[in-house]
Amino acid sequence: MSVQGDHELVVQDVKDKGHYDELRKKVLEQLKHDPNLRADIMRLMEESEVAKDSAKLLTLPKKKALEEMRREFDAKLMAKAMEVADRIITAEQGLFADLLQKHVHESLCTLYTDQVKKQVDEQAAAVSRGR
Repeated sequence: MSVQGDHELVVQDVKDKGHYDELRKKVLEQLKHDPNLRADIMRLMEESEVAKDSAKLLTLPKKKALEEMRREFDAKLMAKAMEVADRIITAEQGLFADLLQKHVHESLCTLYTDQVKKQVDEQAAAVSRGR
């Protein structure tokens, strides 16, 4: 029996069991503690046009200053975070890869077991109808 083509069922099973959220939380936790991302954020802050203009920064309301900084950093920070997240997710060895492999394997086993059970039930029903 093959589960090829049933990838959507496997993905849905991983999501339904909460494994997707678990993996997402682990990636976010690793992002929070990534020293390279922290260094990049500090570098962006040091190079910030908004932060360099301290006179302007002091005269702006806090909310407006933060909004200008967000606008300046938004795309750069997102690009850096995506780069680090991609490195975490695609690492061949590591927590994420191990967990993903484990959860996908469990889902494939569940799907296969369910398909075999359904097939056996259908065969039993066919036999009992034929009597």
